[in-house]
Amino acid sequence: MEMESVQSDSVVREAKFERGVRSMPLRTLNEQSEKRAIFLTDVDWDLSIDYETPWMPESFLAVSYLPSYQKLSDRLRLKFNQHYALALCEQFIWFEQDTISPILVKIMSDRKLPLDLESALKNFVKEESLHSEMFWRLLEKAAPELYPTRKYAFLKYGPKQRFFYKMIIEHYDFFVVWIWMAIYFEEKTLDISSRYQKEIHEKGESALDPVFSRVHYLHLMDEVRHVQVDQYLLSYFYDMTTSFQRKLTGI
Repeated sequence: MEMESVQSDSVVREAKFERGVRSMPLRTLNEQSEKRAIFLTDVDWDLSIDYETPWMPESFLAVSYLPSYQKLSDRLRLKFNQHYALALCEQFIWFEQDTISPILVKIMSDRKLPLDLESALKNFVKEESLHSEMFWRLLEKAAPELYPTRKYAFLKYGPKQRFFYKMIIEHYDFFVVWIWMAIYFEEKTLDISSRYQKEIHEKGESALDPVFSRVHYLHLMDEVRHVQVDQYLLSYFYDMTTSFQRKLTGI
């Protein structure tokens, strides 16, 4: 009976998955992953970091609209901008390396997935690994005093937070909030990268540090596909959840 239940669950998932997702076909996304692959060498790591220019668009700073922020000296605002840019890189590493990739690896280990979906998840994990390495190199290059080892300087979370994310990773099929987290991070990536490009378009190449701009631009190349793969994960996992799980996900 247990085997029949597993098979039945698989059939239902396949049916929901095959009914259509608002995204490019997975085969197309997989082909693009190969044709448009990025590499660490796509960044000129010999370029010096510019410590006299912002490392991210000021409009993206969470406090940039506050009158008190406007009262800061130019030097303090620049330092705030640069530290915020470093913290943002840490957030991407944390999510891509410590959260989403372990979940996808566990899914591929636990389940027999549709072939194209499995290929997409393999590409996803490979690309997230490259992103994390790219961001670590950027952090080490920009602030070697803060990163003598690969430990977060800004991102702090304690035992409760670690337990929370451990539970999500181990029970990904029940705590499906990770899919919405992925969508949030990847859609925010599109927003961040577009703001970088807008800033450069409006103010010129020298408006932002070129190494930071380049890394975020390359990050965008893969995330455009990842946010589409997320739609398949919604179809394959979230559509199968109970009303209780969806309420829990909302909370």
